[in-house]
Amino acid sequence: MKMTKGYYSLVQYCPDMSRYEAANVGIVLFVPEINFIKAKMSSDNGKVRRFFGQTNFDNDWLREAKEAFERRFEIDRDKFKELDDLRQFVETRANELVMTIPHAVRVIDPEKDFDSLYAEMVGGRAKPHKEKVVIKRLDDAFKTPRFVGKVKIDYRYKVSVPKLGTSIDVPYTYRNGRINLVKPQEFSTEPIKIGAYLATEGRFIQKNPSDGEVKLIVVSKLGRKVSRPEEIRQSLKEVFRANEVELIWDEDIGDFIKRVAVEVL
Repeated sequence: MKMTKGYYSLVQYCPDMSRYEAANVGIVLFVPEINFIKAKMSSDNGKVRRFFGQTNFDNDWLREAKEAFERRFEIDRDKFKELDDLRQFVETRANELVMTIPHAVRVIDPEKDFDSLYAEMVGGRAKPHKEKVVIKRLDDAFKTPRFVGKVKIDYRYKVSVPKLGTSIDVPYTYRNGRINLVKPQEFSTEPIKIGAYLATEGRFIQKNPSDGEVKLIVVSKLGRKVSRPEEIRQSLKEVFRANEVELIWDEDIGDFIKRVAVEVL
């Protein structure tokens, strides 16, 4: 591989900009010449906890914010064409997750150089490339004896999205004449944007199946800090309906579990 020029920016948790105290929690690498951009966040908040103390930050909010941040660069990667695009994004950061100004770096192998930068600048464990189970009630139900051998559970299973070149994690699968992909999803930071992209992915999966008829079912809940929750829920409902992807809210999980028990083959 030939050497090219890239730019990295550290992602920092900074609860009070006036004090200039921050803990590195992730990194972004951008290589304009080869259209490479990627973010990697730490898997836990240990560094923040050691730096600011256990009671001085919201652990759940930071976890959700980091997940949304990393996802943002998957969704919007085509919007970053040149250095000014990244600079503008850095300047518009408005919450407690901030980014440093981009620094130039020589890049030969983007993935390896990216991992090396992460290890050097952030350290610790990288966030695994899978989404954790966020709907415990659903997970517990599918592990009961009545679903053994009927609902397949695989937290590492990824489904490729035709046309988009992305993939989504789908930990639960069952058949009732078609393949049903059950994905738990917590909407926290930028719920409408994340929801719209997920609904679009679901539409492409359903319209371009590779193994018979496929249906994506998203079992969801809102993060605790989402403002205007009823308005957000209604908007998400409309977005998923427009893309013909089923959306089930956490209060309807009981009915959904009963439905699966009847439908499953």
